[in-house]
This record gives sequence, C-alpha cells and structure tokens, in this order.
Amino acid sequence: MRIESVKMAWFRGAASSVSLDTALKSVVAYGENGAGKSSFVDAVEFLMSGGKIRHLAHEYSGKRQEKGIVNMHMPKGEKAKLAI
Repeated sequence: MRIESVKMAWFRGAASSVSLDTALKSVVAYGENGAGKSSFVDAVEFLMSGGKIRHLAHEYSGKRQEKGIVNMHMPKGEKAKLAI
C-alpha cells in the first residue's frame, strides 16, 4: 500500500485543515514542539487500526479514546476530519 497524502482537520494537534504530501520517496516532518507533527502518524494509525491509537490507551483518553483524539481548541460546530 502506498499513501499519497494525509489530510486532516481538528484531529489531535492539527488545527483547521492541514495536508501532507507523502507520494515522494521520503518524507520529513519538522517543526516546533506541539506543532502537530505526530498527529500525521496518529491519523494513519487511527484509520488503519479501526479507530485506535496505541500510545493513547490509558485512562485519560476515555474508553474509546474520545478525549485524546479531538483537538481541544476546536471551534463549536466544527468536526474532526481525516483522509488518507
């Protein structure tokens, strides 16, 4: 399987709409701490593992990880979105 892009909005550390082109031979994500780099990896894991992110399997994330997946700064009326 080859993932050509990851697009997300209001998922984990990503605000509004963010896209990462992964159709190249190599991909490097860089940025400050808290910028949302790990959110791209979490998005792929979430979609490919039936809605679970292994490192969020603790009591603070909720039974279905509902507290650990959504961006806490999401404006009212917005929804988290993912596409690979």
